[in-house]
Amino acid sequence: APGRTYFDKVLGNRKVLIMLDELAQYAARLEAARPDGANQLAAFLMALNGYVRNHAGMAVVLTLASAADAFSRQTEHLARLISQVRGEEVNEDDALGIGERAVRGVASVVARDAVQVTPVQATEISSVLAKRLFTTIDREAAKAVAGAYMEMYQRNASWLPEEASREDFRGRLVANYPFHPTLVDFLNKKLASAENFQGTRGVLRVLALAVRTLWHKHQEVPMIHACHLDLRSERVVNEILGRTGSSDLMLVLNADIGSVDTGSLEGGQSNAELADQRNPHPEGHPLYEYTWKTVFLHSLVGREEGLGSRIFGLTESEALLSVSFPGLTPPQVRTALEEINQSAFYLRYEQGRYFASEEPTINVILARIRRTLQAKDVEGLLAATARKLLSAGSTLFHIENDVSLPEHLPDSQDKLVLGVVSLTAGSIDIEAMVTTKGPNRPREQQNLVFLLVPETVSVKGLNPQEELFASPSPQAQEKLDHLQSIARDVKAIQKLVSDPHKYGVNPSRLQAEDFVRRRSDRELALNTAVAGVYTSLYYPGASGHMVRKEIKTAGGEGGAPFIEQIRKTLISDGELLTSENTTQSDLVNLSNLFFELGDTITLNRIRQNFSRLRSWPVLESPGVFDRIIRAGVEKGAWCLYRLEAEDSAGP
Repeated sequence: APGRTYFDKVLGNRKVLIMLDELAQYAARLEAARPDGANQLAAFLMALNGYVRNHAGMAVVLTLASAADAFSRQTEHLARLISQVRGEEVNEDDALGIGERAVRGVASVVARDAVQVTPVQATEISSVLAKRLFTTIDREAAKAVAGAYMEMYQRNASWLPEEASREDFRGRLVANYPFHPTLVDFLNKKLASAENFQGTRGVLRVLALAVRTLWHKHQEVPMIHACHLDLRSERVVNEILGRTGSSDLMLVLNADIGSVDTGSLEGGQSNAELADQRNPHPEGHPLYEYTWKTVFLHSLVGREEGLGSRIFGLTESEALLSVSFPGLTPPQVRTALEEINQSAFYLRYEQGRYFASEEPTINVILARIRRTLQAKDVEGLLAATARKLLSAGSTLFHIENDVSLPEHLPDSQDKLVLGVVSLTAGSIDIEAMVTTKGPNRPREQQNLVFLLVPETVSVKGLNPQEELFASPSPQAQEKLDHLQSIARDVKAIQKLVSDPHKYGVNPSRLQAEDFVRRRSDRELALNTAVAGVYTSLYYPGASGHMVRKEIKTAGGEGGAPFIEQIRKTLISDGELLTSENTTQSDLVNLSNLFFELGDTITLNRIRQNFSRLRSWPVLESPGVFDRIIRAGVEKGAWCLYRLEAEDSAGP
């Protein structure tokens, strides 16, 4: 520590301003280099301060943070510096201890003469930053923009943090203009806490890059938000991810938000881009990309503590405030947030906060499985779902599933046949299905054929001049594509559940309530969607031509409710005769059918006509035939007799 003679020689009678920056780090390195380094520095500062105190025109300005502030976020850096000084490896705990001892002695000396000054108040930071980046700021424009924001915030006050609806927030908007307060807070309170971000200098670099991008792209924004940071710029990405030690999240950025390497991924688009295509914002804003980008940025610091850190991730209300601006409202942002758990691979919502994780969610596993599914896997699941629509034990119909050709329907069953047309049949000739049982093979019991046709299949053949195509119509194909999309989801979930270890998933994750609910919801959605497309029932009508009736079941129910709906439709149309059809009016109508070609007819011929003549109704069961015949005899509609020379009887 030099004495008075030294100071006289160096400083003399000059006017001098001595500025000492980063004194804490210097003290720590000096202490590491010499056993009494910190004491020597303290003695020097004491002599210097004493000399300056007694000489006019001299001042010492220094920055000396507490040990906690100086080293708490830079222990790794401090350990590296001290290791270089000592020439040996020093761990972070030892380095922090050296730093604390060094600062303690120096701070004691400084405190005797120091006058503490805060050069920039927290509320003035934005003005300082703006002054460094712009020549002028239009304060009238700032007030107008602040008014537009406050009007939007007040309309959506229930969705936003309480501060957004307070009048003093208007002042913050004006003071921070053109930067939104949430961006300044994010940079100063979150990113600046990263060891290598370099505080104010880092904030300035990021803001300068943001302004540069907006300027070159001629992009008009009311204020600059975190979502306006261009993460498709390699320079911006290197600045933010590199200086926060988050380069391992690059895959997350490319896959979910979109960045410099997104084009190399399968499909060349991020999940946010795909979501924006599915549900585009009316004014063209990349709603999902803006929202998901903000969640990602707020996940760069505090990762070690995770949800235990106050600076890791953000709540829904914080996200709404951070992203929304006039033209992009909080309800719209909320829509994008809700989509995260459905479409994002790495972003997630847990314990009330949105954040990005380096661990892929179940979504990414399912997405990979979906890509490996073959068409036969999906078609098999759709066929199995369709088979469950109608109970195989129906007393009304003999049910044939997966029908696409006439030969798929049996003949001579002496029972009503309901053909459930396959979802992937493409197109069917409805007339040929009824009149034939294969190429050049006429069907005998044509009146017993009923066809349940889905909207995924085009029906041809009702018009003789209409050409039959092998492929479905565009409308039918659209319906089929929708079903296949749901079926892919369900099939992927089923494969994951059947062998979770194969996909690197802990089985316990599949027992979580949200996954169990998701699986149930998708399976129910598939059942409902499949049932919902089987809306057309075709059968031969009284005129002899094919008739179409619309079938709608409540909630897309299958099984008995489906059969009952068909039964009610046929009875209402007069197509199905039941044991109740024995009134005088019914018998008169039947008498006209029975004796249309003569005064007598055999019972056997009547039975055959019920199954073969397409202009006749059909019988619910064989017992109905006997009941009708007896009722006709009892009420005098016809008489029944037996010929001696014949075994058959006729009315």
